[in-house]
Amino acid sequence: MKPSIGISTIGNGHKIFWKQISIKIGWRSNINILLFGSNGQLGQSFCRLFKKNNINFTALSKDNCDVTKNNDIERVLTDNNYDFIINASAYTNVSDAEINPDNAYKVNDVAIKNIVSLIDKDSSVFIHFSTDYVFDGKKKSPYTEEDSTNPINEYGKSKLNGEIHLEESDINYFIFRTSWVYDNKGNNFPNKIVNQAKEKKSIEVIDDQFGIPNHVDFISSSTLACLNKYNNYSATEKNKSHGIYNLSCNDQTNWFSFAKYILDGIYDKSKNQYEIKAVKSSNFKSNVKRPQHSVLSNKKIIKQFDIKIPSWQYYADKYIESFDE
Repeated sequence: MKPSIGISTIGNGHKIFWKQISIKIGWRSNINILLFGSNGQLGQSFCRLFKKNNINFTALSKDNCDVTKNNDIERVLTDNNYDFIINASAYTNVSDAEINPDNAYKVNDVAIKNIVSLIDKDSSVFIHFSTDYVFDGKKKSPYTEEDSTNPINEYGKSKLNGEIHLEESDINYFIFRTSWVYDNKGNNFPNKIVNQAKEKKSIEVIDDQFGIPNHVDFISSSTLACLNKYNNYSATEKNKSHGIYNLSCNDQTNWFSFAKYILDGIYDKSKNQYEIKAVKSSNFKSNVKRPQHSVLSNKKIIKQFDIKIPSWQYYADKYIESFDE
């Protein structure tokens, strides 16, 4: 196969190119992807994945394109043809969203409305990521895509508004709801727990909130697997497939068990000591209401795209192994 030119990123308004091998995916020799939020933990995972698979993509960080600024979005989307536009940008500081809700709504709500208004519905498919926090957590069995939403905090409300903009639009889209997102380096739950253990702090973790941890590499690789299947669909099959899907690993846990699994895996090797204690959410001071049970059912996405989904422990083990590197 002949080398083709791939778009790596945009800096200061200029496109930076690199040579790559053209790969045949679906109905054409190359797919071309636009990625918003490339510097976030999920965005970085997508960048690694696309480079590994020699896929044409344009990676945009907040410095290149601020999704809250309509002029930035218009500059990027005008006169550019992308097969898929992936939005990995999000405001995810749940606690701060209660204090400064405007910050959350600008990114999770208004920005989505602006992006949707500028997408060419005949040429691009928009991929957006949402959250288990669109639910109130009162259901004791896993949430399906058909369950009624009822967010109980500002973060969840802002994400639900973003979903509604897509549902009310005429563009082709996928909304992938996920939960308890983490990576190996970012400011997220397992990394905070590991840092507390390193500092020999006594750790208290809630054991009565249930959900499913999802590593960013699971989310990005599963998204790409779905898009590969989508590319091979007929036009009718594609139109029927658009909509909302829960994208989550198998098996549920609680925050305490998740933390203990991570720490046991890391520190059993080094024999370092740490102290971790389970507490109830009613005894834990917080300015945020969080769903008690926000387990997401992944049956719909498995049936539609026939993808393989592991237990959350699979990626937790890979996370643990990274501490040996």
